[in-house]
Amino acid sequence: MTSTTKTLFFGDSITAGEGLPHPKDERWTVLVSRSLGATEINEGKGGRPSSALDEFRAVLENHRVEPEIDRFVVALGGNDARSPEPGIAAQVARNVGEMIDLVRSGATAWKIIVCGPCNINRAHLQNKAIADLREKNLLEIDSALQALADRKECPFVKFLGVIPHESLSVDGVHPGATGHVALAATFLASLPKTL
Repeated sequence: MTSTTKTLFFGDSITAGEGLPHPKDERWTVLVSRSLGATEINEGKGGRPSSALDEFRAVLENHRVEPEIDRFVVALGGNDARSPEPGIAAQVARNVGEMIDLVRSGATAWKIIVCGPCNINRAHLQNKAIADLREKNLLEIDSALQALADRKECPFVKFLGVIPHESLSVDGVHPGATGHVALAATFLASLPKTL
């Protein structure tokens, strides 16, 4: 059966499935798309911060004329959590808010879903010196994105705490296959039936 809808995912290395042996089969975005009967368009990129607005504009321009796209999923904030900059959570929310506004003005048929950042396993981080900072920032970014989604009237998917610690044993950040299964299940359980 051929899918008639497409879901566009814009995110970072976890969205891209980095660290998986078979990302095109195992990443959470593939699992979600299969479950929804949709074709996945994956615009994940390793290291991408929420400030990558020029990259987002290029993606939007490239895809906004595709009539089959009915969902846009933004999943950012994990890379921003490494920043020592005060107010980084508010900055992430402003950046994602700008993306939402751009979609609503340029691709009005897309239903927008905002995902919060994923949890880490501090014991396996390559840079343990910033573990406290990262965890603090992840909590604040998660709260800021949830508040943004409420203001913008978009569904919010809370990924913080979803990935099992044992699935984050390689580098503390990138989940294995079981972590991606957990992300997909959480996403699907959080999605309103109307989307």
